[in-house]
Amino acid sequence: MTVLTIEIPDAETEEVVKYLKDKHVVIKENSIKNLGELTIEDYRNDTLMRAKNRRGSAAKYL
Repeated sequence: MTVLTIEIPDAETEEVVKYLKDKHVVIKENSIKNLGELTIEDYRNDTLMRAKNRRGSAAKYL
């Protein structure tokens, strides 16, 4: 599975989301926080997600 973060213009959101759902793409919406609003838990979750992705990528080559 590939995780991709994209920014969609507000005017195109409905059309793009509909297209992606037709292709069976899992969509998770996250609101963007200001740096001042990030918590330790946000950093921890980001680090865990990156580690998981790297292990998956590295496993292909082992």
